[in-house]
Amino acid sequence: MGRRNRRRKNGLGSIVSDTAYIGSRLSWWGALLLGTALFIILYILLPLWLESKSVQTSGSVMSPIFDAVYNKHIQKFQWTGIACFLIGIFFSIRNYLVLTQADYKERGFIRTIAKIIANMLN
Repeated sequence: MGRRNRRRKNGLGSIVSDTAYIGSRLSWWGALLLGTALFIILYILLPLWLESKSVQTSGSVMSPIFDAVYNKHIQKFQWTGIACFLIGIFFSIRNYLVLTQADYKERGFIRTIAKIIANMLN
């Protein structure tokens, strides 16, 4: 029996795709609220929590390693927060102007554009 090549799931990438799916189905104010809430959680609250964990481990020998790992995760969370916020803004404007739901191709295109813009901003 051969090996199966399975794609690994990226947790933060699936947050972005789930935000696009949910935002396309909500009303304009729901999509804006979703994008704003995820931005606050992912860009502000989770990095603050990781910073507090970094401060707790500041006295140990492994402190530089923990700081490097925490900083890497902080950047990923901030990138994902920006992407979710951009998706929320787009779908709030789109759902206000167009009353039909977005299809799969449109959601995929918006996901890709939001990831690129968020990556440029970070």
